[in-house]
Amino acid sequence: MRQHMLELSTTYQGNTLREYAIAGAIAFAVTAVIAVMKRLFRRRLRKVVKETETRLDDLLLHLIGKTKLFAMVAVGVFVGARSLRMTPGLYALLHGLIVIFVLVQIGIWANAAIGFSLEHYRRRKTEEEDLSSIGAAGLLAAVAKIICWSVVLLLVLDNLGVNITALVAGLGIGGIAIALAVQNTLKDLFASVSIMLDKPFEVGDLIRVGPDEGTVEYIGIKTSRVRAPSGEELVFSNSDLLNSRIRNFKRLKDRRAVLTIGTRYDTPPDKSGEIPDMLKSIIEDQDHTRFERAFFTQIGQSALMFEAIYYMTDDDYLVFLGTQQAINIEILRRFEQEGISLAYPTQTVHVEQAAA
Repeated sequence: MRQHMLELSTTYQGNTLREYAIAGAIAFAVTAVIAVMKRLFRRRLRKVVKETETRLDDLLLHLIGKTKLFAMVAVGVFVGARSLRMTPGLYALLHGLIVIFVLVQIGIWANAAIGFSLEHYRRRKTEEEDLSSIGAAGLLAAVAKIICWSVVLLLVLDNLGVNITALVAGLGIGGIAIALAVQNTLKDLFASVSIMLDKPFEVGDLIRVGPDEGTVEYIGIKTSRVRAPSGEELVFSNSDLLNSRIRNFKRLKDRRAVLTIGTRYDTPPDKSGEIPDMLKSIIEDQDHTRFERAFFTQIGQSALMFEAIYYMTDDDYLVFLGTQQAINIEILRRFEQEGISLAYPTQTVHVEQAAA
């Protein structure tokens, strides 16, 4: 027993074996407590997740599951080592290793959070049948993960005593060179991300870009594809799309229509005064219309001009064309009943014969 006590009191690096044993027991106990708390907290949080519809508790549960054993051991060792007497060099080494483990764990958490958000986004877009945005979201998530692990690597190297100033400067110069070499591709890439986030148009929208018009079929990383009414496929680079004025007819709520009619000069004044009310009555009798105004606007070169303005409350273009047709036919019928004739371009020539 006395020999055993002498062995425990043997000093190594300023601490006895008993003190090392106590520090090891503390480290084990702290690690075990963290592991038990992790398990209990996960079990409790699973019940909460089933009762709520928020995404935050799902993310928290996912991150707890990504907590690694080496990180818990690192915390336990750090707490246990506090009871020991260490030289500055040994303390710096131990502290550096623990910081590295913690940084790697933080990188794992960040990577898991990015993956969780991407998976949730994919499920939502799949339910909405918007598959074109998934590719751009995956690329954005991959870039975020690369940036995350790059930052972790730089912090680890800095913690190991490596001078990262030159490395960061070299990466910056190399990044600028690469960016200049592939600037057009990067423009389209960032434009794709902008389209995904800002959503000026989506798959299925009817858009017009300059003289071209069609239905959006695909939004990719570099290009977007539009199906023209004549059947051919139009391919636009994403940067060109964002630099252009885009008319999105799918998001049209009220379509403004202007109706202009010219009658002959021999139309009686009383009849001319009745025409605005007649146009108002015809327009209001149609479905999906909202009348605004109708007036006798001008006396033209060869006709008396009338203008009516109304709005279509249905965004379907075929419904708009059908309503226009019904209004035009009813105008012809009413004008025929009232004896009003539409004007056509005429010119009167007066010929005078000089006296003999």
